[in-house]
Amino acid sequence: MSYYENLVISLFFAISPVIVGAIRFSKINPVFYPFLVSLWLSAFNLTFGYLIVHFGYYNIVHYNIWFLLDAFVLLWCFKIWNLFERAEKLYRALQVLFGLFWMAETLIFTKLTLTYNSYFRIFYSFIIVLMSINTINYILIRERKSLLKNSVFVICCCFVLSNTITVLAEAFFASNLQLGDIFRLNMDRIITYATLLCNLIYVIAILWMPKKQAFMLQY
Repeated sequence: MSYYENLVISLFFAISPVIVGAIRFSKINPVFYPFLVSLWLSAFNLTFGYLIVHFGYYNIVHYNIWFLLDAFVLLWCFKIWNLFERAEKLYRALQVLFGLFWMAETLIFTKLTLTYNSYFRIFYSFIIVLMSINTINYILIRERKSLLKNSVFVICCCFVLSNTITVLAEAFFASNLQLGDIFRLNMDRIITYATLLCNLIYVIAILWMPKKQAFMLQY
């Protein structure tokens, strides 16, 4: 599967949860708004990336900017889910750390227009995995209903899957290991299939999102 085929297929599946989210937006509980923002940013990133590559330009700059925006939005998402209810300082510290890490890699170690911020993406994806696992553990202890109908649980499981793969893939690419074209191709396929699966699951999670009412993860 070529780069353009991967991009078009990924774009199609990325737009699906965005459309469902837009249709249900007025009914969805506001605690899920940051997650929807993350989906919209991802869809816009892929769409814009496809267009500029199609016209012969590099997509490095806007991807690096998207990394930073995605990190902050997902951090905000977990804050709304009350992960940091008793750790407000940790939330602020992560915000500062994300900003400093991104600026250090962008301005000191690499250049915004020449290299993808792989190390920053590894870092924030790893943090997302840790936050997701913590949220999943809480839900497993407290939830009495079907876990598969708990949108937060389903979303966090997808976060663990997609971000774990991202960490592994970016680690291989950033280390410049000579693993061959076949390995890189297979890794790209795994990333693509995992992303497609998660986007399909996100559609289901959005359909199960509770309406505007009291919904909080009490820590």
